[in-house]
Amino acid sequence: MTQDLSFESLRSDWYAGNTVLPRRFVKAILGVQPLRLVGFPAQWIPACVHFGVQCVLPLTPKSYLPLFSDLSSEAVAELAQTAKRQGSSRQLLEATAALDPVLADFLYIVDHKLAAAGYRQAEAEAINPNPLNTWHSFGRPEIVTLQERMCRWVASNDTFLMLPCSRRRPYGESRTHKRLAADLAAVGQAKANATRVVVTALGVVPEPFWNEPLVMGYDAGAVDLWRVFQLLRQFFAANPGRVVVDCLSFKPYSQMLATLYSLNHIDSLLRPLKIRWRSFCVDLK
Repeated sequence: MTQDLSFESLRSDWYAGNTVLPRRFVKAILGVQPLRLVGFPAQWIPACVHFGVQCVLPLTPKSYLPLFSDLSSEAVAELAQTAKRQGSSRQLLEATAALDPVLADFLYIVDHKLAAAGYRQAEAEAINPNPLNTWHSFGRPEIVTLQERMCRWVASNDTFLMLPCSRRRPYGESRTHKRLAADLAAVGQAKANATRVVVTALGVVPEPFWNEPLVMGYDAGAVDLWRVFQLLRQFFAANPGRVVVDCLSFKPYSQMLATLYSLNHIDSLLRPLKIRWRSFCVDLK
């Protein structure tokens, strides 16, 4: 039997602290107890549509919220249903979470509770491509798990060729990478037996992971530099005493390698090519 949860029945501290809604949603998603939200602000419609929870009598937000204060509840519901049919309901939900701190916290809690319960999203809900543009997208359990797997991977040889990200996937088909290989050979620094590693917003991506679905489909417009540095540090802790050839074009990533070299996480750091920095690079020094 479906349980109704009225917005007016929630104490304000329960709502703001997310002590009730995540638990109720997880039970509904796992099929333990169906749920119906009654009289919730319209920004909850994308969450309900994405997770398959009923939502009736939605209200205009009390405080102005872009989009959700401008459109009728019916229009928001139609927008959410269209996104669902197009396999983009998660993208809409993450965009909505960026507007509402309570919803952002709710999404993080629900994601990790579902992961702990072994829940896997339906194929139709999978994001392809995988846009990584917000804290909510980078914090998805499947992203965090992949990052941890990649940074703890141990190579069998002693040389790493650090490469920039490319739009072409898998990375082995990248024209940029092929050009870099030819340029290295031209200066007598061919690294045919080196382990190729891409450094990107997703983290440290060694060659054995280049065909992973999340790697094949992701697209990132934001970079958490501290997170990438921590992943690099873990990677070289798992692979100490290696020779590193820096062919990166994003200056902060090269500076991270230099920092790890100064801390003795890297045995030898080479940059044999004169590679132009991306024009919008932030200098970490």
